[in-house]
Amino acid sequence: MSYSLQIARIISRAKALEFTEFKHPGLGVSFYNVDFSVLFNFPDLLKEAVKMMLELVKKTIVVSSIDYVGGVLTKGVVFSSILAYELKKPLVLFNRRGFEVYGGVKSGSNIILVDDVIMTGKTLSRCIKRVKEIIGGNVSDVIVILDRMYGGRELIEKKGVKVHALADIKGVADALLNLGEIEKEQHEVIISEIRV
Repeated sequence: MSYSLQIARIISRAKALEFTEFKHPGLGVSFYNVDFSVLFNFPDLLKEAVKMMLELVKKTIVVSSIDYVGGVLTKGVVFSSILAYELKKPLVLFNRRGFEVYGGVKSGSNIILVDDVIMTGKTLSRCIKRVKEIIGGNVSDVIVILDRMYGGRELIEKKGVKVHALADIKGVADALLNLGEIEKEQHEVIISEIRV
């Protein structure tokens, strides 16, 4: 299941894609960035993205098996908050080191983690470790808008956690090129950074 075209249109309308040099911790230099925080200024686009995320959850996860929706600071908090509200589930928030900063997850609880983008998977991995080893709970699934195809999905799935992305960067880049929203050279920059 892929929402590549819809995500490409959202990225284009919100101007969420930038081609410039970015330094990512643990990743090094990247020559483009997709910033979904700009959706917070476009309620209609935010609503569209959350609606797709909600559809994805309902199609891929047994909602009754979810005890908590977990969000990762910072952008994941907005998306997880809305999903928790729509799914009528309690919310728990984690910082980038994987520590629970809000919530009260009980031992034996099942959590789905929500973030905007998965890249290396290190932040999500720390959250999963914290839930499993310290709290004694379980993370069954991760929900993201975009997989940057940088090895994060593979890292998380090795831990027995399913990753569900609305789209991957290749599909989005192809759609943006076909829509005439990016040039061939920009498409090549995106494709050159794929690591899987």
